Amino acid sequence: MSLTLIGVAVLLAGLYLLVARRVEAMFVFTLICTLMGGSAAIGLPALGGASISPAHLALGFLLLRIVLHKGGDPLALPAIRGNAPLILFAGYAVAGALTLPRIFARAMNVVPMRPVGLRSLYDVFPLVPTSQNITAAVYIAGTAIMAICAFIAVRQPRGAVALVKAACVVVALHALTGIMGVAGKDTFVDGILNFFRNGSYAQLDQSFGGYVRIAGIMPEASTYAAFAAGWLAFLTELWLRDVMPRRTGGLAIVMTLVLVCSTSSTAYVFLTAYALVLTARMLWFPRAFGFAKLVPIMVLLLASITLAALLALLKPALAESLLEILKRFTVDKASSTSGLQRGFWAKQGLDAFRISYGLGIGAGSFRSSSLATAILGSVGVIGVVSFAGYLILMFKPLRDTTFGRPANPVEAVGVAASWAALLTLVPQLVGAPSPDPGLPFAVLAGAALGLRSLRRPLVGRRGPMLRLPPGTAT
Repeated sequence: MSLTLIGVAVLLAGLYLLVARRVEAMFVFTLICTLMGGSAAIGLPALGGASISPAHLALGFLLLRIVLHKGGDPLALPAIRGNAPLILFAGYAVAGALTLPRIFARAMNVVPMRPVGLRSLYDVFPLVPTSQNITAAVYIAGTAIMAICAFIAVRQPRGAVALVKAACVVVALHALTGIMGVAGKDTFVDGILNFFRNGSYAQLDQSFGGYVRIAGIMPEASTYAAFAAGWLAFLTELWLRDVMPRRTGGLAIVMTLVLVCSTSSTAYVFLTAYALVLTARMLWFPRAFGFAKLVPIMVLLLASITLAALLALLKPALAESLLEILKRFTVDKASSTSGLQRGFWAKQGLDAFRISYGLGIGAGSFRSSSLATAILGSVGVIGVVSFAGYLILMFKPLRDTTFGRPANPVEAVGVAASWAALLTLVPQLVGAPSPDPGLPFAVLAGAALGLRSLRRPLVGRRGPMLRLPPGTAT
């Protein structure tokens, strides 16, 4: 085990917050650490080169801070009860990761999570227990713990405010690192960003046709876009409900523009899906947000179309080049070598489900390219049912406030988090290698459950923690 410089920094900051700050501060610190998706805090060479991320190290401090906090105990039982389906999902995944690969050893050939010595596009190896089963089990357990901690953290007196402000900081920094990676290519900025990309993940070259793909401090462009998806949706949903609208709306626009320029198929899939979701909601529930929200969206759409038309008219060569890049990473993606390989990886989940008679072959046993088939093949029927039940419990599709604007602004934050948690899964449906929905999903889902189950507004010493602007519809 080896501690990196990033790990030392997280360790020192965590120790300080543990003794000197409130739960909300530690929660914010953990959320900021999730930005370092390409970083390693602790290296674990004994587990096949696996590592502990800064976010998971910070999560350990958050859990300890909650345990030591005098207000943590009363909220522990509601948090566990509220996240029960996810706990069941994680519990079966952990138990299955340790047993199922042994039960179904050599029953099928798979592409492992860390394939070594691949000789062809469809090269496979016999199913056997590996260190990746342990790694996957730890990460999925961390996801469940994060959801419980998020539930408890947002129920603190300033928890909802902390979540909103932290989301703004996370999006601002994520957009900034993406822009820096492009603007500072082949300069000292590369060295700064690469310092944070010290994980044992495949750190891919991010350029194509002379254009630099946006990846920030993430391992690759698709990971960058997948991380941005949930937080962009969260800020947009907050803006729709007039929660800190100038800040959330402005940052949502910036992050959208960065994703449009990212040349990532994951980004385009998410943006298209979210645009369709927003359009459907505004057609079916026209009074939910009002004309005041529809106008900016339409103006942004028309401005984008106008700018694209002007670019094609004034700079036809540049427009043609950009269209070629867009086609390369969207229409042609499915027939590319990468697309064919990802399709093959996803199909493994279906085969694993069938061969294991619906039990799954264990988290970490094979590499997928879709969260749906990863869950199906790794944790089987129990995993599918428990995870689907958790989504329904978290999203509350039959509650009126899910599609409208709650009178209580704290509940509005919870509703925004429930939409964002659901939308976080969109990129994962076309790219997740494992059945772990990840820490951003856990944060948003746990926060949604924590805030939407409140029977009264959170009130601090100076009054309500969040307020809607005067005259807004309820």
